[in-house]
Amino acid sequence: MYKLLFSAFLLIFSANAQALDDAAGNVTGKVIDAVSKQPIEYATVTVLNKSTRNVINGTITDGSGSFVIKGLAPGNYIFKIQSLGYQEYTINTVSVQKNASVHLPVIALAKQENVLQDVTVTAKKPLVENKIDKMVFNAEKDLTSQSGVATDLLKKVPMVSVDVDGNVQLAGSSSIQFLINGRPST
Repeated sequence: MYKLLFSAFLLIFSANAQALDDAAGNVTGKVIDAVSKQPIEYATVTVLNKSTRNVINGTITDGSGSFVIKGLAPGNYIFKIQSLGYQEYTINTVSVQKNASVHLPVIALAKQENVLQDVTVTAKKPLVENKIDKMVFNAEKDLTSQSGVATDLLKKVPMVSVDVDGNVQLAGSSSIQFLINGRPST
């Protein structure tokens, strides 16, 4: 008895579901680049109710730029198509009828060009710069160099040693040349 009632319930439910699917409309379309005519993959297609402007459904385009939206109830809808780097495209009225499919014309999206006003790139010099023929110690980056004498500053430079008498050596050699602001110094 229960099996018979359950079977009847499933039959009625599937018939109602089939009737709802048959009454719903499908909308198909294709999105391409306006200049190159190449399909645009992953473009967002949003369906809004025309009267309330609420989002009803949506999808993204496949590799061929095509999309299918299934199960729309009969009525009027707004379709918005968006993709990164392209201008938004809006179709203000798409009428979906009972048991009908709507095929939208090919939608060509135009590139959106953004012009930057100015770009400023700033970077801070490191305290020690290793170059091909020299090593540069940027004294202005050392906060403790603002006061004191030059020998205190030289004690902080890598591979430079200063003895008690103020004699300077670079990697054990005293025959070195110091440049201050690009000029030789004694």
